[in-house]
Amino acid sequence: MVMIALIHCQTTFLNMTGNARAKMICESIGIVFHIFLCYYFVIVKDYGIAGTGYASSITNLITYVSLLVYTLTIKDLQEAIQLPDKRAIRFDGLVQYF
Repeated sequence: MVMIALIHCQTTFLNMTGNARAKMICESIGIVFHIFLCYYFVIVKDYGIAGTGYASSITNLITYVSLLVYTLTIKDLQEAIQLPDKRAIRFDGLVQYF
């Protein structure tokens, strides 16, 4: 569920910036992997219904990472995507926010 929430946030961000095709492209990549992952976990490893859960979790991770990579390749959006730095750890501006 966490990965689905992250995917939703990332796709909403991309939709708001006018990059709606990104979700379709990244979901297509995830679907291709999902087919092979389901076969591997359910048939080859014989995990049964638990195998579909493993496959879904890995598929969601692949989809999210592909969305992040896609977002980082768009020049206009590179300023908006930043890793947390020391300002985030100190919670600068939190009092003013509240």
